[in-house]
Amino acid sequence: MDKIIIKYLSGTANEKEKEQLLQWIEESDKNAKFFADLKHAWTLSKTKNDPLSDKEVVHFMKMIKREKKRHLPSWWIAAAAAAVVILISSLFISMQRKIESYKEDISYMLTQAGPRYEYSTPYGVKGKVYLPDGSAVWLNSGSRISFPGKFNGKSRELDFSGEGYFEVIPDSQKPMNVRLRSGLTIKVVGTEFNLSSYDDDKKVSLLLLSGKVNINNADGKKIYSVQPNEKITINLIDNTLLRNIPQEIAPTIGWKNGWLIFDEAPLEEVFKKMERWYGQKIIVEDESVYSKKLTAKFHEESISQVFGLMNQISLINYKIVDSIAYISKFN
Repeated sequence: MDKIIIKYLSGTANEKEKEQLLQWIEESDKNAKFFADLKHAWTLSKTKNDPLSDKEVVHFMKMIKREKKRHLPSWWIAAAAAAVVILISSLFISMQRKIESYKEDISYMLTQAGPRYEYSTPYGVKGKVYLPDGSAVWLNSGSRISFPGKFNGKSRELDFSGEGYFEVIPDSQKPMNVRLRSGLTIKVVGTEFNLSSYDDDKKVSLLLLSGKVNINNADGKKIYSVQPNEKITINLIDNTLLRNIPQEIAPTIGWKNGWLIFDEAPLEEVFKKMERWYGQKIIVEDESVYSKKLTAKFHEESISQVFGLMNQISLINYKIVDSIAYISKFN
């Protein structure tokens, strides 16, 4: 854990390491107190903009452990660190600002403590989840969402993958940040939108129905502000962004009401959606079929009925063996 703490203080910890640190802090008051003392000493010593070196952080860690063994009160440790700083620099105002920043940092980590909930919908299943603030999220097949038991910090943080329809309760003082596996973050205040971001997809798409949404990159920088009725698609391979105002939104959000809708959709996309929708594996034996497209609407049809229609309009041949669908070129 010492190495993770060092990386966190040096600003080089990744998300997994930050989660490990948070879990360790939550394990006991002793751990939380130790981390707070170390972070405090680090903050007091950081009177310049350059980050502390690993060597300097290790030095402070050893100092605090040594003083704790002597059972000295934490205020003495902080005072000792502060005395060193005063001897080095007279930038008291700058130091105070860093202390306030530290307090906010620790406060955020502690307020996010507590139980964390995770919900997922396997292929062939859909669901609906209510968040701690009353917001609702419909989950399409193969989706996953996780969030704390209570949004106590300055933002509402959650992790998401798959496809979901979000109805977010407005709160301008506490925006919601939907973090995606791709590194993108969807920042919202109060809005309705459909978000598709499956782990095995090469794109992220968002259709905004009301309100306003910002899309931030992995560095937290805003890359686009989405407007109502606008659909954004981001190619994760080349990071290109496409926008359009769709005339029909049913193909995008129809799944929420049990509709599987395709509008000039390439068959590669069709088969991927069908696998998720029906929970059945599809093997394409002749990839030349990917050049074809499908426009159709399905509600309660079985997968065999859907394939039957595609065969009737000369798109594919198919066979189902042991619950696996095999697709070949139409002859």
